[in-house]
Amino acid sequence: MSEVQEEDLIIQQGSVYLHVFSYVDSVGAAKNLTGFTARMQIRKKITSATPEYDSATGNDITITDAVNGKITLVIPTAVTALFTFSSGFYDIEIVDSSGEATRILQGEVTLSKEVTR
Repeated sequence: MSEVQEEDLIIQQGSVYLHVFSYVDSVGAAKNLTGFTARMQIRKKITSATPEYDSATGNDITITDAVNGKITLVIPTAVTALFTFSSGFYDIEIVDSSGEATRILQGEVTLSKEVTR
């Protein structure tokens, strides 16, 4: 599993963020994620020491349909309301039972700033 897919995200500040990612091979066939867990971070810069968001703190990312390569990310309203970055970068890794991680998705993140608070 070495193909890294690219997908950019737009997160609405102050709203729940729900996204279902589909991990597929080069011809569009679903990759089986049975036995894996997923994790994600957002950073202002790829080299930033501290993440703006870490899925491990809220367990917001789960593999919801392993056979069909589906990973669901749900970032609660209370979390997105606290986001202050304008843009950044993310990646998603899958981790096997032995702890080996593989990056499968990556891209840029844009925060659409909330007006009504």
